[in-house]
Amino acid sequence: MLPIAGLWLARCFEEIDGIQAAALFMQGAPEPAACWPDPDDPQSELVEVASASFAARRATTRPRAKDENGEERAGRLMAIPIELGRRSLAVVAMTCRLDEDPSQALIDRIEAAGRWLPILLSSDIPKHDADHELMTRLVTSVLEPKDASAAYLALVSELATALGCDRVSLGFCHDQLIELEAVSHSARFDPRTRLGRAITAAMEEAIDAESSVRWPGEAEQAPHRAHASLCQSHEMACAVSVPLAAQGEAVGAICAEYRTHHPAGPMTAARMERFATILGPLVALRRDQALPVMHRIAHGLMDGWRDWMSTRRRTRLVLVLAGFLVMSFLAVLPRTHRIASPARLEGLVQRAIVAPIDGFIAESRARAGDIVGQGDILGAIDDTDLRLELRKWTARSAQLNKEYRVALAARDRSEASILRARLAQCQAELDRVEEQLSRTVLVAPFDGIVAKGDLSRSLGSPVQRGDVLFEVAPLDQYRIVLEIDETEIDEIELGQHGSLRLTAQPGQDLALIVERVVPVAISEDGRNYFRVEAKLEEHVDSLRPGMEGVGKIDVGRRSQLWILTHPLVDWFRLRLWAWLP
Repeated sequence: MLPIAGLWLARCFEEIDGIQAAALFMQGAPEPAACWPDPDDPQSELVEVASASFAARRATTRPRAKDENGEERAGRLMAIPIELGRRSLAVVAMTCRLDEDPSQALIDRIEAAGRWLPILLSSDIPKHDADHELMTRLVTSVLEPKDASAAYLALVSELATALGCDRVSLGFCHDQLIELEAVSHSARFDPRTRLGRAITAAMEEAIDAESSVRWPGEAEQAPHRAHASLCQSHEMACAVSVPLAAQGEAVGAICAEYRTHHPAGPMTAARMERFATILGPLVALRRDQALPVMHRIAHGLMDGWRDWMSTRRRTRLVLVLAGFLVMSFLAVLPRTHRIASPARLEGLVQRAIVAPIDGFIAESRARAGDIVGQGDILGAIDDTDLRLELRKWTARSAQLNKEYRVALAARDRSEASILRARLAQCQAELDRVEEQLSRTVLVAPFDGIVAKGDLSRSLGSPVQRGDVLFEVAPLDQYRIVLEIDETEIDEIELGQHGSLRLTAQPGQDLALIVERVVPVAISEDGRNYFRVEAKLEEHVDSLRPGMEGVGKIDVGRRSQLWILTHPLVDWFRLRLWAWLP
C-alpha cells in the first residue's frame, strides 16, 4: 500500500455520495496500491472489474456478483482508467449504490485528478503521517480552485497555517526576473511596493543559490543580504526561501517569514524543500494552463528552442543547421536538368532479304555482323527444281516450234494460230522460271552491315516464300531510339540536344538531336514509356545497329533541389489529387 495514493484516493471520493468502496490499481501490479475507506480490505470484485478495464482501456461497469445466499447485491461495479499519454497508468475501481452507469462528471473528475498521480507517486514525499496529510491539503489547494490566482492564494495560505508563518509569498520567474503572484491571507497586494521588492529580491537570492536560503543562518555561512534586508526593514525575526523547479529548471520560489523568533533551522528548510519537490511541477502546470493559447504556443516554442540549444542537443542542432545550409545551397544552385532513359541504335534504313520461293537453303556466305557491299552474295536457295522445270519448258517450246513450222508448210492457218498461242504461253513460263532462278541468289541491295540473319547452321532447311532470311542496314545512317518515361515526356521537345553513351563504349559521349516524338504510349515490363527518335550530330565508324546504352536529353536549367525532389513532389501531388473529393 502507498500512503500518498491512499490520501489521493480519499480526497477523490470523500465528497461523492453513493460510493461505498474504491481501490487504486497500478499497471502490472496484482495488488491494489490503495483502498478506501478501509485501507486493509481490498475486495475481489474490484480486482475483477479493474482487470477488465485494463484490458478494454475504457470505463467499465457491471452488476455486482451474487452474495453467499445467491441473492442479487444492490449497486454496480465501476472502473475508470487513468492514462498517461497513450500508456495505461492505473485504474480506479469502485462499488456504488447507483444502478445506472457512471456519470460523465465522475469520469472527468477521476481523469483530471489522475493527471497529478504520476507526480505524487514519483516524488520524495515525507514519510510522516502529518506531512502526508499536509501534502494532500497543499495539492488539493492547487488543484481544486478553477481560477489560478485563487489556487495560488489557497496554497500560500495553507502553507502559512501549517508552518506557523506570519507570511508566505509565491513568485514565478518571468524573463529571468521574479514576479510576485500571491501573498498569504492577502487577496490584494502591490508587488511594486518596498515590501514586494524586498520579497522578490529574497526569492531571487534563493534561485541564484539553487537551494534553500534562511536568515539568520549558521555563523560560518556567507551572509544573505536580501534576506537580512527583508527581515531588518520589515520587522521579521527570520525568513526562509525555497526555489521551485520543474523539469530541471527554476520556475519560481516560496518565501516564508516569521515575525517572532522561530527556529527556522535546517530541519524547517529541508521540510520546505521536500514540499517544493512536489509543488514545483504542480504550480508550473497550473501556471501554464492559465496562460492564453498564444502564450502557451510561444512558451512551447521557447522550451523547444532551449532544449535544442542545450549541450546534449548540440550535435543534433549542428546537424540540423548543416542540413538547412545544404538545402539552401541546393535550392539556389542552378544546373542543367537532363532526362535519362534506355537507348538503342537502329539503322535509318533497314532492308529485309526474304525467300523468293518455297525451297531449301543451299548456301550461306554471310551472317549477322558482316560488312557487305552492294551486289555481294549473302546466300542461295537450291534451284534444282527450277532448272528441271526450265528444261521441261525448253523442250516443250522446241516441240511446239517444230509443229508450228509443219502447220505453216501445210498452209493450215487455224492450226498455226493455235500453235503460235501455245508457243507464247510456253515462252512466258520460261521467262517466269528464269526470273525465279535469278532470284535464288540472295545479294546485298547496298553497302552496309548484316544486322540479322545466319543461315550457316540451316543449310538444307526448308523455307517458305516471304520468310525473312537477312536484314541489311547502312553503315553511315543511324537513328537513336530513346524510351522516355511517361512522367518526363512533357519536358521533351523537338530540337533538344543531348548525349548518348553506349554499353560497348562507356567512355565516349555521342551528341544527339531530338527529331521525333511518337505520340503513343508503349506498355512494357510494368512501365509506360514513349518512343523518342533522335539522330547523331557526327558520324562514328565504330557504331553498329543494335547497340544499347543510356541517353540523356537536356531540357533546361533547374535548381539542384528541384531536380532531386520533383519526382517525389509530383507523385505526392497526384496521390493528393486522387485522394481529395
